[in-house]
Amino acid sequence: MRLGLRLSALFALGAGQGLIGWWMVKSGLEEPASEYVEPRVSPYRLAAHLTSAFVIYSGLFWTALSVVMPEPPAESLAWVQGAAKLKRLAIPVSLIVGITALSGAFVAGNDAGRAYNTFPKMGDVWVPDNIFELKPTIRNFFENTSMVQLDHRILATTTLISICGLWWSTKKLDIHPAIRTLVGATFGMAALQVTLGVSTLLSYVPVSLGTAHQAGALTLLTLMLLLNHTVRRPSMSLLKTLPQVTKTAWTVMLAALAGMALAAPLLGMMGFSFLATLTLLFITSPLLLIFSPLLLFAGLVLMGALVGFAIAATMAFAGVSTLAWMYREIRGSLGFGSRRGQLVPGRYLQQTIQEK
Repeated sequence: MRLGLRLSALFALGAGQGLIGWWMVKSGLEEPASEYVEPRVSPYRLAAHLTSAFVIYSGLFWTALSVVMPEPPAESLAWVQGAAKLKRLAIPVSLIVGITALSGAFVAGNDAGRAYNTFPKMGDVWVPDNIFELKPTIRNFFENTSMVQLDHRILATTTLISICGLWWSTKKLDIHPAIRTLVGATFGMAALQVTLGVSTLLSYVPVSLGTAHQAGALTLLTLMLLLNHTVRRPSMSLLKTLPQVTKTAWTVMLAALAGMALAAPLLGMMGFSFLATLTLLFITSPLLLIFSPLLLFAGLVLMGALVGFAIAATMAFAGVSTLAWMYREIRGSLGFGSRRGQLVPGRYLQQTIQEK
């Protein structure tokens, strides 16, 4: 019943998204105030359209996660408590990520990416003098090109620092290894997103990098949604069955395998994006034009090498872990096994003692 209502609401939002899209496009078809003014859609309507799209996507992704993973990964009460502490930090960080993405809509709507194509300074200064030239003052945050870009820079830096702090906090928390890996991947994606944003700005907003930067925002939002869904509180029925502390070898191994599987495409994308960005920058210089295809080829080679290394490491880890597990099982079945430094009877001897 709840799933049906949720899907119905998402369907209604999807229908409304079409109306918002037409409302946005209509603003760009209006006659400009002057012949020197380029027709553009309203930044307010563009932001509304983007926000609606993100809300629909978030609802669909959260619903899909709830169907595929009805319970969060929890094998002990200690891990549940650690996840609860992490959740209190993840929620405000998620809000910062969302606000930063929304500010990007105003950057695009005001074409602010084509101004101040320098970093970290904006031209020759840190803060332009004309950030409060519009009246009333509130308009500057949404319509002033200088203020809009400054806001996006500050929010992007705040997002990266916040996610870095979130990642650092996991070092002191007792949480599921898969959650720790997910936070690390989110931190890596945030760093990549900032790199893409700076590269887009320095190269005067080419379509390729602008699209990659927008896709990076959606990827970062996806990882934050996955993190918040993973650290949610388990049901009472599951909590009653959890021990205080349990960390099985299989759980750690599977978490490591999942982390490697997640890191492989992430590392590959980072390597390719970095070198592809260098290629686009070098293309702007005629003297270095000959090196651009070589750099692009190097990016492809690096991407393949990173993915191949991650896959090979995954297979090697799985093989070694399987052999170690088989050795412990055989040893425990025939003779004596060790448990936390103490010798305990193996399963065969335990069964013999019980029969006697």
